[in-house]
Amino acid sequence: MRSFLIASMFVLSAVVSAEDVGILLGLGSPGGTGSTLWISQQGVATITQRAGQGYWLWKDGGFWHIVSEDLRASGGRARVVVTDASGTVTVVKSDDLNPQTDYWVTFVAPKVLGMGFHLEFGLGTKSIDPKDLEDLEKWIYRRRSIYRNVGWHELDREIDAGEYFDGQTMKKFYEMLNEHTGSLATDPDSEMPPTNWTLTRDQGRWYLGGYYRPGPGDAGGDIPDEVPEAVSPDLGAHAGRRPTWSQVRRKYPEAIDFETSPDGGLTVIVTPNETFIHKSNGRSLQKLLRKVTVTADRIVMTQWLEGDEVRKVAEAVTKIKR
Repeated sequence: MRSFLIASMFVLSAVVSAEDVGILLGLGSPGGTGSTLWISQQGVATITQRAGQGYWLWKDGGFWHIVSEDLRASGGRARVVVTDASGTVTVVKSDDLNPQTDYWVTFVAPKVLGMGFHLEFGLGTKSIDPKDLEDLEKWIYRRRSIYRNVGWHELDREIDAGEYFDGQTMKKFYEMLNEHTGSLATDPDSEMPPTNWTLTRDQGRWYLGGYYRPGPGDAGGDIPDEVPEAVSPDLGAHAGRRPTWSQVRRKYPEAIDFETSPDGGLTVIVTPNETFIHKSNGRSLQKLLRKVTVTADRIVMTQWLEGDEVRKVAEAVTKIKR
């Protein structure tokens, strides 16, 4: 009997461990700044803790820390600072030719860091011939709302969307661009320019999205329902079942976005001032487990961890200096 009990306890322990799940949830705030929440279900306990300012991504057995300056106070000198797990610091900032360039983080994922940038005053202090003004305005307008996607190991290398999305997704994306930009001639067989795409959130999912304006007055591209969602873990995404957006909004009319764990057991709902953690089961939203008071205007990072990694991250979060 004793052997049976010991064996049963071992099996139960293994089952509990297998069910452990946690998320490093990056929440963007007004001005381009952000914060990270650590939310986990360990055994029967639901744990919530603020990791700290900026985005804390678990990579290489440690944290990468990504911080955007506040665009509202930058004076046109905003930058992004990335500190990897070894302590190496990389700064992405404006260059001498374009001193008024602002950078901010658009998404954070295990394989790709997305950054947006815009130019408020054109080509720095370069003198402008009046006859060139119209062309310059088109250039400025086109360049103000595009995205730079940077690989972790080569922070200056722009990443092509084709490295992460299949042909059908790319085809739908090109169709979206053509529909919304009209004058932009896009070849579905060509590669997507790295500055023209980004990951973006819509009702609990990550999508391939873009925002491209060929010139003043032309409409930018939106995210159509027909573009398949991103499901690669490398992009912080997954294909798990989740409650519907209408279910979430019925319970939380102010909801900005939500995220459900790969096993469907946890659903995190983000509103402008509070984040709510619910137990869930597939499409069923169940009882409220915890809530956290935090300011947010979007989801920037959704890194899910399971099994032994949950314990490692939980320990590492407690060591972050605040």
